[in-house]
Amino acid sequence: MPDPEPHNRVASGATAAEATVSDVTVGDGVQLRVVLSGASGGVPVVLVNGIFMNTATWAGLEAELAPHHRVLRFDARGQGESSKPRGPYTVAQHTDDLEALIGALGLDRVHLVGLSNGALAALELAGRRPELLSSLVIMDGFGRVDALMRAVLRSWRAALALGGTGGRFDVATPWVWGHSFLEDSEDWLLGLREEAAAADPRPVLALVEGALAYGEEGRECVSALRHYRGPLLTLVGAEDVLSPPRYSLEMLEAAGRGRLAIIPRAGHAAPIERPGAVAAELDAFLARVSQAAGPAGGRPPEGA
Repeated sequence: MPDPEPHNRVASGATAAEATVSDVTVGDGVQLRVVLSGASGGVPVVLVNGIFMNTATWAGLEAELAPHHRVLRFDARGQGESSKPRGPYTVAQHTDDLEALIGALGLDRVHLVGLSNGALAALELAGRRPELLSSLVIMDGFGRVDALMRAVLRSWRAALALGGTGGRFDVATPWVWGHSFLEDSEDWLLGLREEAAAADPRPVLALVEGALAYGEEGRECVSALRHYRGPLLTLVGAEDVLSPPRYSLEMLEAAGRGRLAIIPRAGHAAPIERPGAVAAELDAFLARVSQAAGPAGGRPPEGA
């Protein structure tokens, strides 16, 4: 994983915990691969993958957060080392799986961080079970799959049919990565393309069709923010052409609170492209949430 920014791997006063890997069974028997790492104690930070991600994709951000936070990563159904049943893998299923995972792990509250397609599941859960969240962070996210997003997803589906998983990767590349990262990381992306080209196309198609169905059914989760009244942060890469700031501004307007942070020199995969800059924003936000919650660790006041 390329990383032009240094990782803060050692922090004074932090108690590191060994990473643990497990498979957790949810709902309909699907097993989700879970990786728990970082500092012991405190409210865990749960990272919800984007559409083609896996737990390893978060490595840069995890290394930044782990000295101070407990970090939980997991592969959604159809991703990485998790089960890959017949699809499509819908946003409703991802939300159910996320809720079941939090329950299975016995977590009272979490800091929930959703990236891209993972933001849909995070928003849906925030509206359904707001009491589970100490805070909500939306990265390069959107609350509806609108006409532009549907057109992009259909192009990925067509590329998959015509050129396999490698063709899908090629068509998605200019939508996913910012131009600064493309300039800096061309060789690494060629290696990533080789991995993508070797992937089984069936779960990839099921992931695309599940996201597309959300838009074609006219569903949206911006309104979930009327039910969730806790702390809210949105982050967007300055070079994100897939989900530019207008999506985040729509969410903030619906919520009537929160903050938008723009990450310089990043595209749609800001925590992968610029993990240090994203971690700095996230650390500052979580510190404010913790301070507002007080020493007893209670629920922070609305909009903290």
